Amino acid sequence: TLDNKKYHSAESHWTRRIKPENLIIFDSESEAEAHGFKPSHYARVGH
Repeated sequence: TLDNKKYHSAESHWTRRIKPENLIIFDSESEAEAHGFKPSHYARVGH
């Protein structure tokens, strides 16, 4: 999300809670990280 520079997996239930204006879609984790985003806690533990 734009507001905290964290990314979630597309399958995460948290993804549905992101406001459309804060949603950014990347093709891969490496692309998200190249743009300065870090995995959310849930992305790291596989939720």
